[in-house]
Amino acid sequence: MPGILVHEWIARDGGSEKVLDEFVRTFPDADVLCLWDDADRYPGRTVHESGLARTPLRRSKALALSAMPYVWRRRPGSYDFALVSSHCFAHHVTFRGAPSGFEKFVYVHTPARYLWNPELDDRGASAAVRCAAPPLRALDRRRAREGAHFAANSDFVRRRIERAWGVEARVIFPPVETARISSVPDWRDELSAAESALLEGLPETFVLGGGRGSCRTSDWIG
Repeated sequence: MPGILVHEWIARDGGSEKVLDEFVRTFPDADVLCLWDDADRYPGRTVHESGLARTPLRRSKALALSAMPYVWRRRPGSYDFALVSSHCFAHHVTFRGAPSGFEKFVYVHTPARYLWNPELDDRGASAAVRCAAPPLRALDRRRAREGAHFAANSDFVRRRIERAWGVEARVIFPPVETARISSVPDWRDELSAAESALLEGLPETFVLGGGRGSCRTSDWIG
């Protein structure tokens, strides 16, 4: 049997989706599994959604949080391997028909910040998440230690994985369009007048960060 590619939820665009794009290109015969698909990124490819996709919880990740670890367990299917893109609980995934020798490879964007580093993520401030966090952290750590091969997208995340789960991970950098970035000699020439004025108004020392969701500066500089 071929393998299966596993992702949390598929959005229209983002860094984790670009990683999944590479997985899909590299393994054209593998099935794709996610909690829900809001993007239709892979026309002609069957994407299997979880039962959460058929409930209102797909519109509220905070409310769905406590259900996610259990939705990933004992999924139908018999696969030789699972390649998992995880930033929440996708690394918990198991399969009822997994044969002897089945292996799970997990590419970790981060252990769920709203559980492990709520000071860096506003989603961790809700009353529901605060109440659920202690048992979910214990469960998350236990399931991470069940047996898998882990890779982190940076050395910073590798250290975060070690602190949260107590497991080792190797660093594999994510896909970045370095050729496009380096093709422009001076990106200041590409700025609009308003952007140039903003750049000129910055102090001599500053931090420039980019991302989606609830990401704070301290998350980038550690």
